[in-house]
Amino acid sequence: MKNSTGQSVKNHTLAALAIVSVLYFLAFLSPNGQGAQDLNMLSVFEPDEFGQYPHALKMIDPPADTFMQSVYRFIQYEHYYYGYPFYLYSVLFAMLPARLLFGAASISLDLLLLRQMVSVLPMLAGTWLLVYMQTKFQKFWSSVLLFLFLLFIPMVVENNLWWHPESLSVFFVVLTIYFLQKDDLSFGRNFYFAAIFCGLAAAVKLVGLFFVIAIPSVILYGWRKGRISISGAMQTAVKFVLLMAVTFFISNPFLAFKSERDEALRIQANQSEASAAGFVLAAGKGPLTWLPILGRNYASGSFLLLAGLALLAGFADREKRLLSMVILLWCLAFGGYLMFFVALKHKYYFLPVVVPLFSVLPNLLNWKNLLPANFAKNRYVKWGVCSILLTAFFLQSVWAVGVSSKYYFAALGREANSESIRFFAVVEEDYLSKIVLDRPLMILRHVHMYVPNDPRWDVRHRWGL
Repeated sequence: MKNSTGQSVKNHTLAALAIVSVLYFLAFLSPNGQGAQDLNMLSVFEPDEFGQYPHALKMIDPPADTFMQSVYRFIQYEHYYYGYPFYLYSVLFAMLPARLLFGAASISLDLLLLRQMVSVLPMLAGTWLLVYMQTKFQKFWSSVLLFLFLLFIPMVVENNLWWHPESLSVFFVVLTIYFLQKDDLSFGRNFYFAAIFCGLAAAVKLVGLFFVIAIPSVILYGWRKGRISISGAMQTAVKFVLLMAVTFFISNPFLAFKSERDEALRIQANQSEASAAGFVLAAGKGPLTWLPILGRNYASGSFLLLAGLALLAGFADREKRLLSMVILLWCLAFGGYLMFFVALKHKYYFLPVVVPLFSVLPNLLNWKNLLPANFAKNRYVKWGVCSILLTAFFLQSVWAVGVSSKYYFAALGREANSESIRFFAVVEEDYLSKIVLDRPLMILRHVHMYVPNDPRWDVRHRWGL
């Protein structure tokens, strides 16, 4: 009877999460269809997408004369700020379906599908895995509320509104954590699946490298628990690193070409220098410089501290001890790197840290594990702690929904409310429409200034401040 009841709860939980997922995915269709009527409009709203899109376009529609040239262009995508898996996934799961279904797809359709399939979908999949790891879908309200809570982190919502590799990074990080937990110190095939996804996380944006503390700690923990010998531990560590490295190189096939390898190294060196010092202007480092950004896009410092306490509470649960250890060491390594070594303050950098960190919040249901037994039994303590936790969750949720709504509706009205588009309409009416030439007019514009495609003029842009 107990098993039947448990399966019923799990089925209801799965059904509820599936419904929420479909509604959530569909909700982003409208805002993600905005701001990409042509390439110049794309640059006004998302310069990163404007820089990325031509490279993906050349992969799927290569300007090549022979088959081998087309294959080479598919591999040599040139934009080595992000790894090949990001572009390969984007082309195969967003742009190719558009062409198979509709023939020659438009930029607006491409960007709609890229935003949905590369940003919204992987984040949904990663959130499913995180909720499963924490609740096993056996607690209906804990599962549903955690799922909604993670999906309405303001930075998650904002990240869903553009085409960027962050969601894939989060997904591969979560898969690495999932298979480490699933392996449960047996150091079998699930452990090596973790190595593959760790390699993919490194291949997309190098973030997989920051499991550098977690993986040795898991192996050492297994040795301390008597699950593996010293020689076995050393062999396992070497196999993990080799499999991760092989995955990294196979998933970035352009590295086989010296010219592309040198270009990638040059780009990554420049990126590393800019991250460490700041772009154009020098920027500070340290936790205090990041706290305002975290507070505006994720949660207040006090709520982040509460999540940290929830993570520690997981160590008191034998079934969650390994999971809690992996998440803790991952967050310390990558979060510490961002805090102390990165001066460039892109707000989305912390997504792979905060999303797994917030997944541990159900551990606070066992808050008594954090207090001495006699003290925790006091009814006034129970009332006080429960009141504080409920108030914190309520305030954080209300704040998160409010901020997320601003991001969502701003994207929904980005074309209608764009000062750049309105400015062009005035320029066109008052000036451009009155210019008569026997050749196309050349217009030099900044990437944030909108000028639509038109045979009457030749538009050139420049990057910079």
